[in-house]
Amino acid sequence: MPTGLGGEVMWLCPSLDDSPNDLSGNGNNGTYVNATATVADSDPTYGGSRAYDFDGTDDYISNSSLDLRNLPALSYSAWIYDTRSSSPISAMFSFGKPGSASYPDDILFFQNTRTHAQVNNGQDGSAYSASSSKNSWHHFSVVFDGAGSGNSGRLRLFVDGVQISMTYAYTVPASTSAINPFETRIGSYTGFPNGNFFQGKQDDIRVFTRVLTQAEITLLASTRGFTVGGGTHVNRTLLGVG
Repeated sequence: MPTGLGGEVMWLCPSLDDSPNDLSGNGNNGTYVNATATVADSDPTYGGSRAYDFDGTDDYISNSSLDLRNLPALSYSAWIYDTRSSSPISAMFSFGKPGSASYPDDILFFQNTRTHAQVNNGQDGSAYSASSSKNSWHHFSVVFDGAGSGNSGRLRLFVDGVQISMTYAYTVPASTSAINPFETRIGSYTGFPNGNFFQGKQDDIRVFTRVLTQAEITLLASTRGFTVGGGTHVNRTLLGVG
């Protein structure tokens, strides 16, 4: 099994394993829903060999074992290739109670011409034009921590390793029966029955229950499928571990 950055609780990477299986060692495997599959996708700049392919109609990857409630910190990292045309909402990653608009807790989604990062229906960071990210690979990271006051926390959105927005939002959801069942989805929005499905490709999807540092985000944004002691890009040595 490949060695990741460290601290991943879920890591899905078809460039390293042509499946929705969790490479973190925590057993948080995904399940293909509908016609979700992988396709060959080699990129000379950022490496990678395969990617999850989503049709924007009903494809997504589901997981019900990764519980992201009651967390003081949460980080998400993924490579995204957006091909949508006019869908008003296109969810890359979300978690919450499936089919319930009362308990959605999106991490990252496109809406109209903006990229949004949001937790627990709080404020969001939406300073990046979705049109700038279309039809090419870009790296997205979202970092949520408890640096706010009261029940708020700092929410930061990074694109290609650069912080583009920062705001304050409510905490991630608490463990209550009202949010059961709890589901994590890649390529679909848990908050509505129609899913607001993502159209395009994704690779190297990682979830951490800690804060990623700027150096770690820079490293993840340099290579699709970074592994300790390996990788496909010269920048894998940025942290001195390649």
